[in-house]
Amino acid sequence: MMDNEHQRRFAIVIANNEYQDPDFQKLIAPAQDAKALASVLRDPAIGDFEIKVLLNEPSYKVNEEIEFFFSDRKPGDLLLLYFSCHGIKDENGHLYFATINTRRKLLGSTAVSANFINNIMLHSRSKRQVLLLDCCYSGAFARGLFTKADKNIHTREQFQGRGRVVLTASDSMQYSFEGDVIKGVAQPSVFTKAIVDGLQTGQADIDKNGLVSYEELYDFTFDRVTDITPLQKPGKWVFDVQVI
Repeated sequence: MMDNEHQRRFAIVIANNEYQDPDFQKLIAPAQDAKALASVLRDPAIGDFEIKVLLNEPSYKVNEEIEFFFSDRKPGDLLLLYFSCHGIKDENGHLYFATINTRRKLLGSTAVSANFINNIMLHSRSKRQVLLLDCCYSGAFARGLFTKADKNIHTREQFQGRGRVVLTASDSMQYSFEGDVIKGVAQPSVFTKAIVDGLQTGQADIDKNGLVSYEELYDFTFDRVTDITPLQKPGKWVFDVQVI
């Protein structure tokens, strides 16, 4: 997937599809997405990442695992953080990720803050970081949580740092489509499925040099997602990256 076969590669895959607060709609895709992405990243012939998967864990556990994941790293370590869940903003425009114990009216104490993640990533010694966000915003949009803020998620402002690549399912109040209604066999999200397919089949290696750069992965994912759901446009932000 990347360009240095000797570098250490670590990934933490975080997904949440169960919610105790009835304000949050149950999701189908995250559990399946987490399994598929972890599998392709773990494959020695594709990603060769050391993987940790967190599924339906409470916010305090997720925060602890994220801080531990980014601590005690070397500058050349490649670190990948993936989120699949509801993404919501509070009335002040701050972004949060919902976990199983998140309460819509108590985001500060029960959800995972984008600011927290940003600070943890910023202070990590690793200068090779990838953040993948596959978050469904439809629930927050339907409940009018954004009446005091604009419709954009402003991913670039939420996540900044050195040596960081951020890929998102969308950067506005677009629904991150899961492929079908909630019934029958679970369907993966269009965004994560595109990433998995691109890596698994090698189609994301656009220049056919045996490596997949973040630009190639994004271009492949963008084309695949917009072909299927034209209203959903994945986003990409790059911060002070020299080689990834």
